Formats: sequence, C-alpha cells, structure tokens
Amino acid sequence: MAKPRPPYFFLVCPDSRLLQERIEQLAAGNASGWERHVFWGEEGLADRFWNLLTLENMLGVPRLLVVRHAEKLKVDAWQHLNAALNRCSSQAWPFFCLEGDWDRGKPKLPEPLKDFRGKPPLPCWSAAVDRGWIWQSPGLTAADIRRRLQEWARAEGLTLDADALQALQAVLPLNASALEGELEKLLLASRETGVITPAMAALVNDTSDLDLFAFLEMVQRGGGGDAAGAVTLWKKVLENALGGQQSITFGFLAVAARELRILWQIRHDEPVQLPPFILNKKLALARRLSEAAIARGLELLLEAERGIKSGEKDDSQALELLIAGLAQALGPPARQASPRSGGRP
Repeated sequence: MAKPRPPYFFLVCPDSRLLQERIEQLAAGNASGWERHVFWGEEGLADRFWNLLTLENMLGVPRLLVVRHAEKLKVDAWQHLNAALNRCSSQAWPFFCLEGDWDRGKPKLPEPLKDFRGKPPLPCWSAAVDRGWIWQSPGLTAADIRRRLQEWARAEGLTLDADALQALQAVLPLNASALEGELEKLLLASRETGVITPAMAALVNDTSDLDLFAFLEMVQRGGGGDAAGAVTLWKKVLENALGGQQSITFGFLAVAARELRILWQIRHDEPVQLPPFILNKKLALARRLSEAAIARGLELLLEAERGIKSGEKDDSQALELLIAGLAQALGPPARQASPRSGGRP
C-alpha cells in the first residue's frame, strides 16, 4: 500500500533550481495531473491562496501550491497558516520554499519557525521536522557538480574523460540554474564531435561572460550603432571561446540568453549567485533596462534560433540580424533632433 503523502511540505534551500527539481520529484511520486499555482512571500498570501488551500474542487483536480520566498512572509501570515494547515483540502498540497542564505552550515529561518526569545517554533514546523515533511540543502557541492556532469554526459551521449571532468568541475558554478546554462554552452560546443574536452572549460570562464556583458552594456549606452562591426567583433570573441568551432551562433545564443535571464532575475529581485563586483555591474544595467526590453531581447534570441533551425537563415545572417535587433531593443531611446536657429541652442 502506497504511503500517504504529507499534508504540506517545507523546502529549505537557497538554490531555486534545486527547489524546483525536488518539488517535481515529490509531485511525480504522488498522483498526476497536478495544477501548479505559485505565490510569493514578499507579496503576502491573497484570498486566492487561502481558497485553493482549504476549499474542495468539484472536478477533483489536485493542485500544488508553491510559496516561493516563504521566509519573507510576515508573522501574522505564519500564524494564519499554522491554523489553516490543519484543515487543508485533500486536493491541495502546499510547498513552502525557504530560500534565504545559509550561515555556517545552517539555514536562516524566519522567527516563527525557530526558538526565539523563549518561544518555541510553530507547531506546523515542529510537526514537519518530527515527521520528515521537510527537505534541506545548502545547495550544490563539488561532489554534486561531478555527479551531475557525469549524468548529463551519459544522458546526452557525450564522451567525458577524467581530464575534462576535472577541468570542468574546477570552474563550473555551484548553482543549479547557472550550471544548466553552462551545460547548454558545452552541449552546443560539442555538437559536432560528441566529445567534451578539457579545453572547453574556457567556455565557463567569467571573461567570456564579462565580454558579452560589456557588449550588452555598450548597446544600452548607445555605442552599438555599427551592427556590422559588432558582428565581426563578436564572431572573433566567440571563435576564440569555442576553440575554433566553425558554427558559433548557437554558442552566442546560449551565452546571450544566460546574460538576459540574469538581468531578468535581477529585475524581479530573484537571487543571483555571482561575485559582488560582477553582480554590481549587472545590477546597474538591469536597472537601466525595462522588463519589456529584456523580454524583447529573449524573443530575438528565439527568433534567431528558429531561423537557423528552419533553414531560413544561415548562421552569419541570423547573427547579424540578431545583434542589430538587440541594438534596437536594448539601446537608448532615439533622440529627436532639435531645429537649429541662427543663434546658439
């Protein structure tokens, strides 16, 4: 007989991608056809959340209620949750994602979930700890990176020898979302040979990311008007980064998509794991760009990829159109020329 699922679940981890993976694993092992509803702790829990949590659905559709950044919920929300979790709908399965940074190997919990000034944690948390309705992880470790690399290479049918594994393990980020972007770059770089080489560790080097970031920043400040010159420059940069691979456009698309996703995350106050001096630069650019501009940049990347895969454009045409499009989408608003008069303006 299958073990009944927990009525609710806590996930304590600063890595949003690992949280998502864990929720998917739990959901896959319990029923199917889940509706997914996402809420954000900093926005509070609206009536819609409480209705989904406690009311039955006549159609009987099971629903996942995922509360991201639950550590940002206010104390009164936790008090209300503590009472409401005793009368959850049988169709609702709430997940509370505590995504704060860890300190000295331990998570930073909100006050209602820990012993604080002589007050014990809320019963809903104590019950979760006692009964195993909780999953905790500080994030990826070096051992995790090694295991994921090996599993990824096997799944993609790629050759990954010990030297390449060691070289990549030393430079890949300890963040699952960032790691996914890096693996996309490696997959594109190895698509012709099916072999991951130690030299490909250069693709993960921060220098290439900073170079592309500098290009995006140049475009936003209005220095990207020479699209043809920009294409030539960035083809050379990517050729060096990809170690002489003939087709470089997909490499550009992967790196550009990662940069724009980072800017989008920063705009939405999502955690981004980067060295402070790099993060500060990206933060300044993200503040200058609108959400619509970043979204348009991502659309242009998809259009370029579709154009190449469909055969409508070759690599060079797609790259040239893409960079010109990015210059228009991300660049500063055009200045209207003022009429000249006889005197000084």
